Amino acid sequence: FFFFGVFGVCVVVVVVRLALILVFAYYTTKAAKKKPAKKKKPPKKKPVKKVPKPKLTKSGKKKKERDPLAPKRARTAFNFFLDAFREEYKITHPDVKGVVHCTKAGSEKWKTLTPAERTPYEEKAAAAREKYLKAKEEYVNSGGPQKFKLAKGPPRPPTAYFIFLTNFRKERNASGAEPTSIKEISKMAGAKWREMEPTTKIPYEQKAARAKEEYLKLKAMTAEERVVAVGMKNPYAQFL
Repeated sequence: FFFFGVFGVCVVVVVVRLALILVFAYYTTKAAKKKPAKKKKPPKKKPVKKVPKPKLTKSGKKKKERDPLAPKRARTAFNFFLDAFREEYKITHPDVKGVVHCTKAGSEKWKTLTPAERTPYEEKAAAAREKYLKAKEEYVNSGGPQKFKLAKGPPRPPTAYFIFLTNFRKERNASGAEPTSIKEISKMAGAKWREMEPTTKIPYEQKAARAKEEYLKLKAMTAEERVVAVGMKNPYAQFL
């Protein structure tokens, strides 16, 4: 019994030592294996506002913004014919969808019409054109185009050279000089401007500075205030 008791104690000691060794090895290995630093996530990019692409014409030029208050162009004789043709085409071709085939067929049909057959549509087009011209005249006389431009912002103020050029043209016309092209007058004015002394240019520069002050004043206004303040006149006429 004594032998087995001593043996048992030895076994327990060995087991405890092994356990301590394993625990020590575990923590030593854990400390040696350093966790890699976490990669910082890149800051989220702010969503970029998509700027709408400008509408282009067939030739690739930027389309001019149209005043919604301006009268729409008059319809042509072909437009009136196509309205009537489209109704017939829908009846005879119920399965065809879209306007491409109908417009193409209408164009071919229009080419075959006699002058007498076109007359009703041409009369409608003439009446529409007369109505359009009358509406356009009223729109222009009421300052429509000027108001539309002013609503978007005041026109750029004239520079010192432009003020000089305007006066140069007036003086030349008043002197009774032989008429010439705008290009030639601009060349003559440019040459004279370059020869002028800095002190001689001061009056034009002062006028240009006052015109810029007027521009900034108009720019600070709301669209409605700007239209009322300027009306149909040139806001920089007093400086020219």
